[in-house]
Amino acid sequence: MVVDGHLETRELTRLRLDESSLWAALRGAGVCDLGEVALAVLEANGRISVLRTGQQIHPATLTGVRHSDELLRRLNPGRR
Repeated sequence: MVVDGHLETRELTRLRLDESSLWAALRGAGVCDLGEVALAVLEANGRISVLRTGQQIHPATLTGVRHSDELLRRLNPGRR
């Protein structure tokens, strides 16, 4: 729903979520600005997980996440 600080509106629509629900989860994670978010994903249990910017994201962290390979390339551009 959020990748590298950018809101993915098509993904929100696909998941049938609105921005207010996303912002509620971001606030709950202590986020005040989208620029603080590396990745926000909807988990199988219906909760939204938020990973913050500034850290390398280990591939195992994205196990079960749709398009995880592409996301890792976008979030960890220098990592192989």
